[in-house]
Amino acid sequence: MVKNILFVCTGNTDRSPLAEYAFREIAKNEGATGIEIRSAGTSVGKDIPNGMSGNSKFVLQKKLNVPEEVTSKHTSRQLTKELVDWADLIVPMTESHKMNVIRLIPNIDRSKVRKLMTFANSNTDVSDPFGMNVDAYFRTYDLILPALKSLAKQVKLGNFIDMQQQEVNNTVLPSKINLKVPEKKDIDWADFDDKYDDNI
Repeated sequence: MVKNILFVCTGNTDRSPLAEYAFREIAKNEGATGIEIRSAGTSVGKDIPNGMSGNSKFVLQKKLNVPEEVTSKHTSRQLTKELVDWADLIVPMTESHKMNVIRLIPNIDRSKVRKLMTFANSNTDVSDPFGMNVDAYFRTYDLILPALKSLAKQVKLGNFIDMQQQEVNNTVLPSKINLKVPEKKDIDWADFDDKYDDNI
C-alpha cells in the first residue's frame, strides 16, 4: 500500500512543490486518506531560492484556494537516500529526474519510481517554468492536473498500473508542451482574478 509519496524536480521551488501542495488538496477531494506527501529537488544548493516560487504560490491560491501562509512554510530540500527509502512512491517530473533517483540508489525497486505524466497515460516530461511569467505556471498546473487526479484515485483504490509493462498512449496528451511565453515584467495580478478563478 502506498502511504508515502515523494515528488521530485530540480530545485524544489516550482514543479515538485506545485505538485505536492496541489496533490494534498486533490487527494483530500478524492477521499485518498492516510498518506504523507513530500517533495525534493535533485540540485538544491546555495544559489537556489530556499522556498516555493511566488508564481507557484499564486497558482495554488487561485486554483485550489491554498493560502500563502501555508505555501510559505515550504522549504526546498535536497533529494537524499533517506527520502528515497522513506517513499513508497517516487514521482519525478522528467526522465532526467527519474534517472537521478536511480543513480542515487542503483538497486532501487524501479516499480516505485514513476514519472508524473504516466499517471495521465502520457510519457511527456513536465518542462521547467522557472524564469517565465505566471502564465507558464498556470499551463504547468493544467498539464499536471489530470495526472494528479489519476494518481489520487489510484492511491485511494490501491490500484497501480505498471506503466513500464504497457505501451504509453501518446494520443491522450501531447508529447511536448511549450511553456515559452512572452515576457511580461510588470504583472497586474488583478488581471488573473477572472481568468484563473476556476477550481478543480
